[in-house]
Amino acid sequence: MELTRREYNHAGWQFCTVKGSISSIPEAEELTKALEFPTPTMTFPNNSLSIKHAELGYCILLSTKDCLFHVSKCLPKDVRIPDSENQFWQQKSRMSFISSLYHWKQGRDLPNPGTFENLHRESRSVSLTPFLFDGGKADLAKGLSANFQVSHSFSLGSMMMPPSYHFGGIFVSGKHLLHGLVDTNGIFQGKYHFSAMEGATLKAQAQLSKQPGQSMAQLETDLQGKDCSLNLKAINPDMAEGGSGIYTVSMLQSLTKHFSAGLEVIAQKATQADPVDIGYNVAARYASNQWVAAVNVQQMVALQASYFYKVNERVELGTELQMLLFGPRKDAVATMGAKFDYRQALIRTQIDSMGKVGLVYEERLFPGFSLILSGELDHVRSTSRFGFGINLEN
Repeated sequence: MELTRREYNHAGWQFCTVKGSISSIPEAEELTKALEFPTPTMTFPNNSLSIKHAELGYCILLSTKDCLFHVSKCLPKDVRIPDSENQFWQQKSRMSFISSLYHWKQGRDLPNPGTFENLHRESRSVSLTPFLFDGGKADLAKGLSANFQVSHSFSLGSMMMPPSYHFGGIFVSGKHLLHGLVDTNGIFQGKYHFSAMEGATLKAQAQLSKQPGQSMAQLETDLQGKDCSLNLKAINPDMAEGGSGIYTVSMLQSLTKHFSAGLEVIAQKATQADPVDIGYNVAARYASNQWVAAVNVQQMVALQASYFYKVNERVELGTELQMLLFGPRKDAVATMGAKFDYRQALIRTQIDSMGKVGLVYEERLFPGFSLILSGELDHVRSTSRFGFGINLEN
């Protein structure tokens, strides 16, 4: 009996094919069982499966001995396997490949990478920008029950914002979270979160204003898997205008225990007559026990990169770079900051490439009450701003 043996690799699979002149099905089955296969690369938990075709006289063996995947075909001379049979086994190979990826991922015990939106969350926790203010402000919060809390916020004397007052309330109960905020200009902001099941949260957010163009609505679905996250968002969706609005789909997937990558797709349609504008954002993130580096490219035009380093339990450092890659102006801004969190004081400081130096100092005088000092110097424009505030929680 003359046999031809061929070993080859395809798309990460290792195959062994043997062809020869076989006179009977029992002979083909005996030959198939006696084959020696090369070491494969894919693993499966299924049992061995042997399929014989009596009319055509060939034997196909799917063997998973020791959880290893093998394929062999023993064919008589001048016998052609029908296209339907070939398509069946090609489809089975593709499904087996997907199944193998799933089992490979399950066995890696990968962590959840967080959301695409919070890709730079560690460096942003060090950033001073959200905490800077000028003039005077006071934030008062009081818990009326275990589930309900109200807050008052006063701001005056700012060179950048007019005097304002905000009243807010937050209610948390089981799977529900409801938060509302209204100010002296009549602008209302509200959001609602509902935990539908473990790892799945539905969110709704709205802003109502008398001023044209300032009202908005946002619907969001946040899915958190064991090693990935998926977010669906619709901003100002209007089905009456042919589906106008902004729609985003983002996903972040852990590839190793430290490295993750993601993609965000943004579709925007201004009016019913306008075409859909689609953009893409790509991101990568590496997180170790002590430092985190992240980068994302926005619509292949702008780049944002950050680096976070945890010196110890009380000292954290962060830096961020924002840069335009294309366009008439190729601007770039680099920022470096530090956070010092002590038992009775919290200090944030920052310097950037635009010549600005800032610091926010929070002194915890006693539990529930703190004094805040804020300052920023702009050396390029020769300007400065300072602020004083208190924070009281009861």
